[in-house]
Amino acid sequence: MSKPSLSDFMAVTSPEPTQKPDRQVKSGDQIINMTIRLPHSRWKKLADLSTDERKSIQAIVVQALEAEFSRRGLTL
Repeated sequence: MSKPSLSDFMAVTSPEPTQKPDRQVKSGDQIINMTIRLPHSRWKKLADLSTDERKSIQAIVVQALEAEFSRRGLTL
């Protein structure tokens, strides 16, 4: 019995999900993916807030960053 090859898995992958355009991004801006590390307790609070507010974690984090930049007098 031979091991499956990468192409065996590629043939059965599902199509990529369609993504809604991010309204928080200006037209023409490049999107940068990043990872943050949170203690489980803070992640849980963020996840609960996301559920309660019916907002994505992405939207909450961007809103918080914009508020911090505004507080410091920085503009985007």
